[in-house]
Amino acid sequence: MQLISKISIGDVVRLINGNLYIYTQRQVLNLPVCQLTEINLRVMKKALTLSEQEIQGVFESLDFENNWGLSTNHPAQLMQRFLQAQSEEEVEKVVYYLMGRGKGLTPSGDDMLVGLMTTLGTFRPNAQSTWRMVINHRMAEQVTTNVSQAYLAASVDGFASKKLLDLMQALHMGDAREINLAVIAMKNFGHTSGMDTLFGIFCGLKLALLS
Repeated sequence: MQLISKISIGDVVRLINGNLYIYTQRQVLNLPVCQLTEINLRVMKKALTLSEQEIQGVFESLDFENNWGLSTNHPAQLMQRFLQAQSEEEVEKVVYYLMGRGKGLTPSGDDMLVGLMTTLGTFRPNAQSTWRMVINHRMAEQVTTNVSQAYLAASVDGFASKKLLDLMQALHMGDAREINLAVIAMKNFGHTSGMDTLFGIFCGLKLALLS
């Protein structure tokens, strides 16, 4: 966290002789790679043991309507669009509507797609292929930010953030306390990114139950 407070988007980073050199506006930071801990951020297939009622109980208390980053205030309608996306044409409509939609480094629509892809990749990989193909096609048109493009590319390739993977594991285990802690951690991420991602996860879980 101390490092994050010292760096900014756009800072040049170079790897030289086993050291990361980060060129900030104020100083050059030197970080030996050997001091970094490597963690596996690959999305792993897991069983979904929660019922629809239990999933509803986890997410119904989250006030998406007043806390997400989209200008529209109809999460139920957007959820319905996700659930009705059973063909390539319908998936295209959702992806083209969401990608790049919203403000900030990671627009809200992109955060939702990342949450969706991570959830399907974890619990229903067979339901992910059409979404992956359409997202790849849309990314080629460069309609979103570079930062968001990187997150989307990682989710398409089967990788996710530690917070996201922790929530996937908690949902797999079905422990109410661990789920609540993981949801809170996600909720507090960024201005609205956490809530937007949680909405995508909610939609992904609903789709997983349909598959």
